[in-house]
Amino acid sequence: MAKGTVIETGNDYGNGKYVIVDHGGGISTMYAHLNKMTVKKGDVLAKGEVLGYVGMTGYATGYHLHLSVYKDGKAVNPVTYFK
Repeated sequence: MAKGTVIETGNDYGNGKYVIVDHGGGISTMYAHLNKMTVKKGDVLAKGEVLGYVGMTGYATGYHLHLSVYKDGKAVNPVTYFK
């Protein structure tokens, strides 16, 4: 995705290990079910930088990346942001 700043990392029952990135302009993304995170809160990320590795943490039945995109705090279709 686009450059941004890590605003939260965590580990919970549903999402497992996750990272939330603020991209500015009201856009943020969450990457969940990670096996390993390679970033911490406050890190500034370049476009395409690795922030973690696919896993099966949290409530997951197989290895995958759960990607959520938010505009002004509301979930939107991530496909809109792929070119």
